[in-house]
Amino acid sequence: MTKRIIFIFLSLFLGSILLGSCKLFKSKTKAPIATENANNQPNTNSPKEQISGTQAIDLLAKEVDYQWISTRIKAEIGNEDDSQKATVFLVNRKDSLIYINISKFGIEGARAVITKDSVKYMNRLEMTYYAGDYSIFHKMFGVHLNFDMLQSLIVASDFKNFDNALNIAEQDNIIEFLSIHRKHRKENIILSQRILFSKTQSKIIKNEIEDVRSMQKIIVQYADFQEVDGQLFPLNWNILVPGANLKAVFTNESFRVNVPGPTSIRIPDRYKPINSSLNE
Repeated sequence: MTKRIIFIFLSLFLGSILLGSCKLFKSKTKAPIATENANNQPNTNSPKEQISGTQAIDLLAKEVDYQWISTRIKAEIGNEDDSQKATVFLVNRKDSLIYINISKFGIEGARAVITKDSVKYMNRLEMTYYAGDYSIFHKMFGVHLNFDMLQSLIVASDFKNFDNALNIAEQDNIIEFLSIHRKHRKENIILSQRILFSKTQSKIIKNEIEDVRSMQKIIVQYADFQEVDGQLFPLNWNILVPGANLKAVFTNESFRVNVPGPTSIRIPDRYKPINSSLNE
C-alpha cells in the first residue's frame, strides 16, 4: 500500500472518531474540565466513595444523547520520521451514518460514507474508490471494527453489544475496566480491552483496544472535557496505532449539533476500484 493511501485511509479511520475533539457552542458550555495533571496522571481530586460493580457497569454503559453532530477539525498524523496535516469535515447521524471529507492545502483529497453495513470511499488524488464492507479496517490495521464501535469512539463511550464480563478496579477518581477476552454478542469480534473511566466526568479518558486474533492495538486517550446540555465531550485527542508506528493529534475549528449534514457521495464512473491494492 502506498504511503499516500495509508495516509488518506488513516485519516478516514481516525476522522471517524474525531467528533469528540470539538469545541462546543460557547453559549451552552462551561469551562473545560482537566482530566490529567502536569505529570500526565489522572486527576484524583474528587470524591473517593467506592461504588459497586453494577453501578460501575451502569456508568460505563451510559450513552450520549444527540441526533446529528458535524465538525471541522485540523488533524496531524504521522510517526517518528514524518507527519502529515489535513482538514477533516465530519458528520455523524446517530446510529445511521458517518460522512467524512478530507482536504489538504484547501484541496479535497477524499470523501467517505460509513453506514451500519458498508464503507464507501473515494480518493480524488488517485481517482480510485472502495465500496465494500468493514473488512477494510481489518486489512488496514489488523483490528476488527464496526459502525457502533466507531460511533462510540466519537463520543468517548463504551462499545455496544459487547459482554460486560469485565474486571473492575477502583482507585480514587478512576475506575479501570479490564477484559482479555471481550466478545461481541452478535459478530465475530473479540477484544482485549483496558478502559480508564473518570468518576468525576463520568466519561472514558483512555481506551486501549487490542484485536485478540491479530494482536494489533489502537489506543485512544481523551482530555479536557467540555459540557453541553449536561453531557461531556472531549476537546483533545491523542490516538496511537503502535503496529503501524502512527499517532494523531486533533484540534477543533468549528462545531454544530443537531443540524443535518451531507449523507452521500457519488463516485465518478472513471474512478478505479482499489480493493486489490489493499493487499500490497
